[in-house]
Amino acid sequence: MLDPSPRPTKPPAKRLRKGHFSSSSTDYVVEGTVNGIRTEASPDTGSDECIISSHFASKLGQKPAAGTEKTITLANQKTVESTGMIEVLWKFANDPKPHSLTCWILPGSSNDFVLGSRFLRATKTLTTSMHRITKVFRSSRFRLRLLGEERQRILGAFNNQVTTALADTGSDLMLVSLDRVLSHGLSMSSGRNDRTEVELADGSRTWTCGIVKNATWRIGESPVRCDFHVLDGLPADVILSKDYLFEQNIFANHFESSFDIDSVEGISLLCGVRVIEEGLYDLDELEQEFLRDSKQFPCNYIEHH
Repeated sequence: MLDPSPRPTKPPAKRLRKGHFSSSSTDYVVEGTVNGIRTEASPDTGSDECIISSHFASKLGQKPAAGTEKTITLANQKTVESTGMIEVLWKFANDPKPHSLTCWILPGSSNDFVLGSRFLRATKTLTTSMHRITKVFRSSRFRLRLLGEERQRILGAFNNQVTTALADTGSDLMLVSLDRVLSHGLSMSSGRNDRTEVELADGSRTWTCGIVKNATWRIGESPVRCDFHVLDGLPADVILSKDYLFEQNIFANHFESSFDIDSVEGISLLCGVRVIEEGLYDLDELEQEFLRDSKQFPCNYIEHH
């Protein structure tokens, strides 16, 4: 006899939106003053520290403190030498409160002044104080300003596989690492028209390897479909672009999906990629499990037990 009771049904998945989140025609700036000089700063979550160009440092009449030279790693793992550190006073426009900032001088930087991720988080500029950020239009080549070893990641799914991504408001491009493409057998278009020249933070240039077309990316219940450019040497599997991050208001809407990778390093179960097959796993449940476990089991616990 057939069971007449209704079977539970899974709610339909949200329809994928096709997006174009790689663009060199827009930028986002924060207006303010540096030592009293009006400046349009670049809010850059791909840089842990605040950065100042050597040209702007000279304009301020400041020289780096002795012995503060530093090697900085670019997005493609090449390095550049900072001539040192200076301290400046930053004020947001229409806000009299001064902020004393330590800034690293970066020769060749196309941006005079960069507000790093730590400061942006501390001042809630990407969440409750988003009004400080203004969208502007420009015409230039694609840029990727990723610097150093930014540790913040956001959890999502790339082509239905749980993935950690670096949310980089200094990137014009949606990017996936070449290692990820090769290790997962992803289809990559690598013709001449599929490769793009990219300007790095120090003004040097590199070329992408190709494009993974019509890839899917999802955080929570917000799936999108778009092309991902492929670059060798990326420090993260996926880099999320500024247009995607700001247009989707990711920092405010998905704050709970972000975490520091130092808190979960060494947990192979969590850091490994698990395939999400339709009907077998629920991505939202896996995300919550990941974040719960990363808070419950710190790195030193895993290493010694």
